[in-house]
Amino acid sequence: MPVAKPTPAPTPQPKREPKPTPAPAPAQPTAPKPAVAAHHESAPPPKRLDLGSLSQQIAEVGTALNLSRTAQADGLRFLHINATNAAQHKATDYLYGWERKLRHIGKLGLGSPKTGDGDWSGSVHLRIALRADGSLYKMEKIRSSGDAGLDAAAEGIVQRAVPLPPFPKGLREECDVLVNDRVFQFENGNLLEQDR
Repeated sequence: MPVAKPTPAPTPQPKREPKPTPAPAPAQPTAPKPAVAAHHESAPPPKRLDLGSLSQQIAEVGTALNLSRTAQADGLRFLHINATNAAQHKATDYLYGWERKLRHIGKLGLGSPKTGDGDWSGSVHLRIALRADGSLYKMEKIRSSGDAGLDAAAEGIVQRAVPLPPFPKGLREECDVLVNDRVFQFENGNLLEQDR
């Protein structure tokens, strides 16, 4: 009787370990691209401000802020009129009538009398705020002439020119207080035409 050969035991296969995946290489910093110079025309050099004009601008901003704070506290609507926006508002005719009155008072010499040996020439910049009833709400000196008598003359002309007639209906609907910057120009003690 034939003898069966024993079957050999299977040889164990080595376990295959997964190949390790290589770690990503650290990102290499890229060199910044050179900035492309914008091609444009050279700008004009900045305007240099002298101390006087800078002080004036600071004073004007401060005055405007004070008026704004006052308006908020009083609950009033302010309208600031100047040469550039006067034509857009209903205040133009009203201000024109006021200008005529100021010129008339100035020609009568009702400001402060001429004093000193100078020619009493110069300009005074005032910011004048009028109430809707035509009375003076506030007057502030934005820029002095450097002569106290000349400054007083300009302020005296304004005080003598109020009260004005009440605002017309259209203007009353637009504001409670009308603010106007005025430059009073004097030459040899005489008031010249005013600028808004």
